[in-house]
Amino acid sequence: MTVVVLAVAGLLGWSVSRSSGSSRPVTAGTALAHKTTPARTRRRVPSLVGQPYARAARRMRALGLHVVELEQFSSKPAGVVLSQDTPGGVRLPVGATVTLRVSQGAARSSMPELVGVRAADAAAKLRALQLAVLEFTVVSDAPVGTVVSSFPPRGAALQYGAREEGAQDRLRALGLTPDVYYVRSSSGAGLVARQSVAGGLHVRLGTLVGLGISLGPAGAADTPVPYVVGRPGAAGVQLLRSTGFRVRIVSQLPAGRTAARTVLDEQPMGGTQAPAHAVVTIVTAA
Repeated sequence: MTVVVLAVAGLLGWSVSRSSGSSRPVTAGTALAHKTTPARTRRRVPSLVGQPYARAARRMRALGLHVVELEQFSSKPAGVVLSQDTPGGVRLPVGATVTLRVSQGAARSSMPELVGVRAADAAAKLRALQLAVLEFTVVSDAPVGTVVSSFPPRGAALQYGAREEGAQDRLRALGLTPDVYYVRSSSGAGLVARQSVAGGLHVRLGTLVGLGISLGPAGAADTPVPYVVGRPGAAGVQLLRSTGFRVRIVSQLPAGRTAARTVLDEQPMGGTQAPAHAVVTIVTAA
């Protein structure tokens, strides 16, 4: 999920089963005929996640079940079933309804103007765009409770299913530390498939946020990443490239006295494994 950061002016700091019987006296030799109501026909719900919605809906209707479609933005292709409220294998009566959440694909929009807007109104506007909001307070001359800045800024393109590099940059801009690892996923390769801290939570500066990067459904991360933290930037780049990785360099002010262009961090971290020819991001001292 795309996370938007707002700086807000202020001060620091049943079913019921019934059975009925008869109380009539029974005369000896009288035969009683008990009429039984046949159980309502039931159907086994198929597993539909990952299927095109049109096919899933046809299967459900063929079983005599009704379908409700709920759309949501997702990194998965448009029209694919993301989830179902009744798991596959459960038996439902004919005529029952199953809700399917269906992907609308990656949402592309632009960041609205929020500076000067009341924080509550800005948050409502962003959530209407299916964006998560991370809000913090700063000292400002602006009226208390109004937005003084946002990240991404006004007009910036927004896309759901963030790519690894963009997700890392956003976390670092917040003073957080990304921790990249790889997972097999139905999401497109290179997209963020998981994150260890949910969007909207308040965390301390420097918090480590795990980013599970999709390998696709059948990809592999089997190439060891050399450890280059502490090396001069040029030497780190040379070593990474010699093992087949592509290198992306980000500069950052160091927390203490560190020689310029020394590698402060690398993602994915040295000693882990990544796909062959993946991009390794190194952070060097500015």
